[in-house]
Amino acid sequence: MQAGSPEDISGYEQKSSWDVAVRYQDLKKFGHIPDKEKQRLKARAIQGVIAQAQAVVGPVWRPQVRKTIDISELRSAGVDGELNLSETLEAAYGSGDKSLLAANSLRFDAALEKNTTVALVMDASLSMTGEKIALLAVAAAVVALSVPSEHLVLMGFDSKVRWIKKYGNKMSLEKIVEGVLELPAGGFTNLEIALEEISAVLNAPKLRRANVILITDGKYTEGRDPTSLARRFKRLNVLKIGRDQAGRGLLKDLVRLGNGSFFEARKMNDLPKTMYAALRTLLR
Repeated sequence: MQAGSPEDISGYEQKSSWDVAVRYQDLKKFGHIPDKEKQRLKARAIQGVIAQAQAVVGPVWRPQVRKTIDISELRSAGVDGELNLSETLEAAYGSGDKSLLAANSLRFDAALEKNTTVALVMDASLSMTGEKIALLAVAAAVVALSVPSEHLVLMGFDSKVRWIKKYGNKMSLEKIVEGVLELPAGGFTNLEIALEEISAVLNAPKLRRANVILITDGKYTEGRDPTSLARRFKRLNVLKIGRDQAGRGLLKDLVRLGNGSFFEARKMNDLPKTMYAALRTLLR
């Protein structure tokens, strides 16, 4: 089959999945492409994004913490551990049973996955179209490969807040990528409404120390100055995109007042790698 032949109405059958992801928002609008073919294009776009993210991450990395745990915790976590003899003796002595054969006295040193919550707040305003929205989806997939699904919060925004995933819900990597690709690129950039919304959601005690990562160029075109909202956060981090210095001062203020870190991808193509580096720094 040749690209552009009658059987290939979209003209993208012979192109790479990444090319489909870059043009996906345009392709889904074309009226001459049947819905069935659009669904195939969506599936290919999602796989193209995931392949890019996996190339950035390599072997899947998850933040870990070393802890001494009992045998029931070891089994439930499904990890290997090394017997901690001193802790085992102390546990046996404390229980009055000095027999090392008592399973409930055994203590192990093990590396456990951190229960770290990451809230990704993504600028999806009018400037985020085509390859930019595809690269934003790659960045989100990089985070999703590194953080357990239930501990991931995903929100896009322009003039409105557009939720993709809330805390506690499990979602497949494919659905996460689809959610970002389907963000309607348009509208103005309202940083105020985005920070207002995410701060309200993260106000629950178990979420207050979540690592918030705001991805934007920092140039808000709607709403008020969001600086006053930064103090609501324990860890408000910013990943600035683009070379334009216009919004840099504002973003630096948000980071300073929000006890966070500042990262920068001066070229849009660098966004996924910068996101991964930021994640390794924040979650180590």
